[in-house]
Amino acid sequence: DAFADRLEASIAQWIAAGVRGVWLKIPKERAEFVGVAVHSGKFGFHHAEPGYVMMTRWLPNDEPDMLPPNASHQVGVGAFVTDGDGKVLLVQERR
Repeated sequence: DAFADRLEASIAQWIAAGVRGVWLKIPKERAEFVGVAVHSGKFGFHHAEPGYVMMTRWLPNDEPDMLPPNASHQVGVGAFVTDGDGKVLLVQERR
């Protein structure tokens, strides 16, 4: 498979170049690549939108994955203030 071969070659180049985290955005028109990315490229799912799926892979095997997780919701905080005692003041917008 051409995509699997290119993905494998790209991963090898990224590792050689010292790249640590990779984001792979697959449009819905190429959804057949998702299985290849998971099984051959060892990518995991990050998030999906109506037009694409975003996948990630942390390349170093000897370090914890430092890629940020997907945001699952929005709080809608308008301000965030802390003081020296560890107290937090949040001001939330009205809807």
